[in-house]
Amino acid sequence: MYKKWFCLMALLCSSCQSTAVVAEPPPEKAKLFLVAQQLTADLTRFSVAYKEEPSILVTTPVDAAKLASTNPLAIQLQQDLMTTLQQLGYHVKDMNVSDTLRAAEEGTFILTRDWQKIAADVSVSHVLVSSMDLTKNGVEINARMIDLSDNRVASAANIFVPAVDLPGYLTESTKSVSRNGVLYRQSESGKVQFIGAE
Repeated sequence: MYKKWFCLMALLCSSCQSTAVVAEPPPEKAKLFLVAQQLTADLTRFSVAYKEEPSILVTTPVDAAKLASTNPLAIQLQQDLMTTLQQLGYHVKDMNVSDTLRAAEEGTFILTRDWQKIAADVSVSHVLVSSMDLTKNGVEINARMIDLSDNRVASAANIFVPAVDLPGYLTESTKSVSRNGVLYRQSESGKVQFIGAE
């Protein structure tokens, strides 16, 4: 009787074995992370020696022409740059951490983009600033590591990313576009634009 019970349990257990399935990120996310790794590698390679133990703040990349607007690609690139710098051993500080923890029905939150709620005393020695410029075929990303003691550019790097490599973030524009219920007619089609940008 025990033999039958043991065989049945062994059979059930062997069929219940599962292997962990690691979800692959969407191609555009994986390629964007590679872009961040390349920029970080170039910033490190072409740097004037940083002070020992620099603390770095990574800002959100901005539109090179406006310097005050951003888009979903830039927001994700900021996150990827923070990750790659930290993985290389740099001390990365997150400006979006609030002074207070907020518990709500939707979850528990400490990250914020509300300037009135972020910590007022974030001390850093360097800031990574980036800008993006759309071209006919993709986006040019320029990054500079600024030493805050004298605003010196301690390191600089740039990379061009074809639009086809970031299909979830960039798209070829069409002759007409609808924004907020208004139809805009472009002078020409075939230019690249950010997806989700205002």
